[in-house]
Amino acid sequence: MGHGKETPRQKMIGMMYLVLTALLALNVSKSVLNAFLIVDNGLHSTNESFERKINYIYNEIDNQVLMKGDKVKPAQKAGKDAFKWTNEIYEYIEDLKKELIVHVDKKDEAAADTLAENIKYVEAKDNYDGPTHLLLSGGDVNKLENSKARELRKKLDEYRENLISLFDRDGIVLINEKKEIEKMGDLGIDTRDDPNPDQDNPDERHWEFKKFYHAPLWAVLTILTQIQSEVLNAESLVAEKLLSSIGAREFKFNKLDPTIIPKSNYVIKGNEYVAEVFLAAFDSTQAPEIYVGDYKKTGEGSYEMTGNYTTLPIEKGRGIYKVRGSRIGDKKWGGLISLTAPDGSKKSYPFSEEYTVAEANLVVSPTKMNVFYMAIPNPVDISVPGYAPNEISATISNGKISKDRSVGFVVKPQKPGKAIITVYAQTEGGRKPIGTKEFRVKPLPTPVAKVAGKTGGNIRRSTLKVQNGVIAELEDFLFDLSYRVTKFTVSTTIGGYTAEESAKGNKFTPKQKKLFQNAKRGSRIYIQDIVAIGPDKIPKELPTISFKLK
Repeated sequence: MGHGKETPRQKMIGMMYLVLTALLALNVSKSVLNAFLIVDNGLHSTNESFERKINYIYNEIDNQVLMKGDKVKPAQKAGKDAFKWTNEIYEYIEDLKKELIVHVDKKDEAAADTLAENIKYVEAKDNYDGPTHLLLSGGDVNKLENSKARELRKKLDEYRENLISLFDRDGIVLINEKKEIEKMGDLGIDTRDDPNPDQDNPDERHWEFKKFYHAPLWAVLTILTQIQSEVLNAESLVAEKLLSSIGAREFKFNKLDPTIIPKSNYVIKGNEYVAEVFLAAFDSTQAPEIYVGDYKKTGEGSYEMTGNYTTLPIEKGRGIYKVRGSRIGDKKWGGLISLTAPDGSKKSYPFSEEYTVAEANLVVSPTKMNVFYMAIPNPVDISVPGYAPNEISATISNGKISKDRSVGFVVKPQKPGKAIITVYAQTEGGRKPIGTKEFRVKPLPTPVAKVAGKTGGNIRRSTLKVQNGVIAELEDFLFDLSYRVTKFTVSTTIGGYTAEESAKGNKFTPKQKKLFQNAKRGSRIYIQDIVAIGPDKIPKELPTISFKLK
């Protein structure tokens, strides 16, 4: 990949690398090697500056997500991936430094953690053989493919390609994308081989040998810090492009459509009609002027107000229109929205809207049916057009009524008969009665006793023997209620005599099951004296079940 135009930061890093190269070309003493310390310290400071800038850019992208929502999230996700990849390769290089210090300077891992950040105290700073042995497999070019230096080069290549690939993702758009990517070049990470090496050192055609062969420990550690700078510089360039891509995604509108959003098109007499009037694509640097009244057309796309008209107050680019609904009927209104164009001329856009003023109308409808039942909560929908749910309240003449977040209102009647619901609305003048609605109140219906899903008729002995007991079931009833059988008796004729057994609860007893076993085919089995209790806690006697045994 081509270099492209270098940024000032890339030039600075390149100059530092030239200094390193010049120092390595000399047969320097230990005192001269101290120059590497100065360069290494400078590179660490540069890296800190890169990190501060990168964090600032990512914070700006996060702020754009808060303001502009999902359309910015692709850039945010790309930034997080770039940050993750940078951390991975940066830490890989840092671990390589520590491994060099342990291998060459004979320090333990704890000491290596500190020395990697400050090479001042590395003692074997002029050791030439150790770094070559560790990074370049002893300097044997035939073993280069499996060396740590080759592994580093591959990771750098992969890192660079990953960063460039971010701009191929959906949702990330650059203006003149191809040109911008060409300008980024290799992002300052040049791992190419040298096609024209020094004839005396032909192995230096390889990037790995050119970087690390026969270099003293301090020089190698500084070169690795310089590569970390290249990595951070690459991330910084990509982060800047990601931030700029957010602006590139925004539309440049060439049409302005007036938009009206009424709070409601249905207004109760005595209340206000409220609507928001604004341009769908307005310029945040200037507020529109919005006029309500009559207007006329003065030319192609040109209008002006006539007669008396009202100027609306503007809030966040929106005009707020309020008028009290004093008379019943359909109402029309409109006007002009005026905005200063980029050339300084005034552009006006007409708008119109309608709303209805009506008398208050009460709507009360039972959720389940047209009656209320005793001892259970009866959900009821209560609404009044023109009023929000939190502005509506109600009372009942028989029992209690309360609000429920999931169903609206819940009624619990106290006694059979009638119940009258009175609905109120909270208005500017206080709590106002809207109307009443009458309902019937009835006891809970009596359930039907069943065995094996049947209320009588023929039944096989094998079917009867596997049943657990008697259930009480409400048929064709919309409420989800359950009844519990508390007692029943089983009777049949065996050997000319009537035999019967009673049970408490709803389960067949062993003695009752023995009756089923001993009864002859064709005989009658009666399940009688059945009592069940429901939500109202009132015992109910249920009809007898009569089976003919098959």
